Amino acid sequence: PEEFRVLEDGVEQEIAHFGHHESPISVVVLFDKSGSMVDEKLMHAKDAVVNFTRALQARDEVLVIAFSDGVDQLGQFGLDAKTIERETKRIRIESGTRLYDAVIEGASALAKPDREEKRAILLLTDGEDTASRGTLDDAVEAIRKAEVPVYAIGIELEGALPAPWGRGNSLWNRLSASRGTGALWLMIWV
Repeated sequence: PEEFRVLEDGVEQEIAHFGHHESPISVVVLFDKSGSMVDEKLMHAKDAVVNFTRALQARDEVLVIAFSDGVDQLGQFGLDAKTIERETKRIRIESGTRLYDAVIEGASALAKPDREEKRAILLLTDGEDTASRGTLDDAVEAIRKAEVPVYAIGIELEGALPAPWGRGNSLWNRLSASRGTGALWLMIWV
């Protein structure tokens, strides 16, 4: 306490309690299984989901939603890591990319009152939306209402040019600029 001070409007406040507490988290993993996620990209994305779920604590809960020309929940919240691994390994490539619809469904799942207080969306994709019924505005609004951060990992083959989804009027730029939302995206080359 001697090395740490809290000031409010310039006035020092008394610290009654200070500690570290790990609370459980509800995570929706959005998994792009569109036609462009072939070969190594699909393999690395599957490995990422499996490793991520293995790293979670027993009290944490995860829901995997795979999307292409459809949006499919792979089970429900609360599945164990082995079940999620089995379902993730079954993912097969399809056409289309209903990214916005998947974001809307994931945000809706996290907005329910029975979810944990800590919540997040983890998105694995290689591109932009091509087939959603919902719009970019709908996706941004769903995230804003759910008050949930989005962590996106872009997957590209080594030597490929960066995908356009981090530029212009993209979901990532809109979330980064929108109040009440948070977004972080990272490109990896495999």
